[in-house]
Amino acid sequence: MSPINPTVRSKLEDPDNIKEKTTTTVKALLEENQSLKSRIESIEKNFNRVAFILATVLLVSIIAAAITDKEKKHVDVLITSYVNHCIRTARVVWETARRI
Repeated sequence: MSPINPTVRSKLEDPDNIKEKTTTTVKALLEENQSLKSRIESIEKNFNRVAFILATVLLVSIIAAAITDKEKKHVDVLITSYVNHCIRTARVVWETARRI
């Protein structure tokens, strides 16, 4: 086993070198953390847009069915579907928030 080169040993034992490496590592981790936060915020915004669009489409469907359905047979089914969709969306948002 060969002895450690004195120059390498001094770099390994140099507190300033360790401090510099630690600082660089912490900065890189903070940048990665900020990048991940930005990505999560972007995903949340997209999710909220999709959920809003789906809820709006279902609500418009209910209104259209209520206007066109003279016997009111299908409106109950659409309202139930709308409520169930809202509940599922709330569950997904809750689970996502819990994981984060």
